[in-house]
Amino acid sequence: MKKLKNKDLNRLESDLKESWRIEEKMLKTTEQLTPDEIEFLRTRAEGGVPLGEFSYGLYYLLYEQDEKTAEEWWNKFFYHSNGFGLWKASGIFAYLGDQYYDWSMKCLRRSAWRQFKLSKMMLKDMKANPFKFPEA
Repeated sequence: MKKLKNKDLNRLESDLKESWRIEEKMLKTTEQLTPDEIEFLRTRAEGGVPLGEFSYGLYYLLYEQDEKTAEEWWNKFFYHSNGFGLWKASGIFAYLGDQYYDWSMKCLRRSAWRQFKLSKMMLKDMKANPFKFPEA
């Protein structure tokens, strides 16, 4: 495995923080994304970064109202992401509403399959108490 240099780690950290900032902006405000933010998401998504794929799909859903393109990006994300990313996406889908229940559960199940312990515990609790989490 190629050894990462300190500047590479700093770049990864700044990209991650920028991704989270844009995601939060999309979910918590009605403010439009800037062309630079859209380009950032597109570049990350096309580069095969799972968080970028998810966020770019979210952009298409929330700003372009293009669910078909959003789902194309989410399908890529679904197969590229790790357990934590899938778990987080499951929560975002649940936040988006009942029409994304299937995506929420799909991501939660895949996260558990990827051995993310929190997802495994959530699914176990949901099975034991099916009416405790009606929104999940």
